[in-house]
Amino acid sequence: MKKVIKILLIAAVVFTIKVVLTNIFAPKIKIDVRNSRFNSDRAEINGEIYYRAYDGVYKAAENQKNECLIPFDEQYTATIFTKEKNCIYTAVKIDNSISITKYDPDGNITGKPFILDKPDVNVFAIDNNCVYGKYGDENDDIFAIFDMNGKTINNDLPEYEYSDDKFSLLGDEENTYYTSTNYQVDYIGRSKKYAAYIGREFSADSNILTIIDLDLNDTKQIDFDEMFKGYYVFGNIKDDALCLVMTDSSDRLSFGGGHSKEWDIYSLDLHKYDIYVLTDLKSGKITNQHKTRKYERIIYADAEKAITYYHGKYITYSTDNWKEIKSQKADEIKKDGSYFFDTCGDYVFVFDDNTNEVINKFSIE
Repeated sequence: MKKVIKILLIAAVVFTIKVVLTNIFAPKIKIDVRNSRFNSDRAEINGEIYYRAYDGVYKAAENQKNECLIPFDEQYTATIFTKEKNCIYTAVKIDNSISITKYDPDGNITGKPFILDKPDVNVFAIDNNCVYGKYGDENDDIFAIFDMNGKTINNDLPEYEYSDDKFSLLGDEENTYYTSTNYQVDYIGRSKKYAAYIGREFSADSNILTIIDLDLNDTKQIDFDEMFKGYYVFGNIKDDALCLVMTDSSDRLSFGGGHSKEWDIYSLDLHKYDIYVLTDLKSGKITNQHKTRKYERIIYADAEKAITYYHGKYITYSTDNWKEIKSQKADEIKKDGSYFFDTCGDYVFVFDDNTNEVINKFSIE
């Protein structure tokens, strides 16, 4: 009996030491990861990141205070970034009319503003010399395309419905814009024939992948909760390959307070692993998957490569065999700091979470 008690005491001491050491040497860093490639409020223009705030359009240049380039004079002002990389549009509601104005990346007006020929239009995108928008009410939404003089070209666009969600895909496959009546949906992207989104039908951390066959207007679903324990972070599509990144956090033992679940997907000291999953859109089959090391966060991934942050370095892997391609020092990431990484255009931008300033950027190519 004494021997059993002794063994239990030794085990308890070893466990306590392990927990203490883990908490001492675990990185005290918070990391949030985003992918703004399909975020209509952010854009990369000539290597700098631009974003819409409530009071105007800002440029977040590296190691500089964010600059407001286009202050909003009207309360109802929308910002539209395009793939042209040399202009920014605003859509301003004046009475029931929508006025479109074009600016250069320095915030100067270029060209003559024009008025859309439909009242009260919600503008989602301007691309290929077209304005994409929606008008009507919740019971009768009409998606439409306008020319650059404001005249209606087409108001009979394909619509899709799933689980009380009515949505349309506006634009071409290289630069698609998603509009929906359901805000519990994270649109991922599309290929020529397929589109995909993560739906949050049951809870905020539920990972239900929906793949849409755009030709047949048919859907298939994959419940990643049944296969992986993880919180959805972001996704990417190239050709018909869908890349998803999820993250998992561990529970922490809180001394004096018993067991508590201080679940924070941004804290590296609670991080367990990240999950990389590659899915073929046509078949819905998983073709590749990988789990990272403890404390290693995926900050960018596509069908061919992944970039992670791990112990003070950015490491690029081939997703084929998860072999390291290159690494570089992440000197800007400090102990006890809080950061978020945002992929926009061809760059990953590193933000200091406390100041909201860009402190580094690097190419994903």
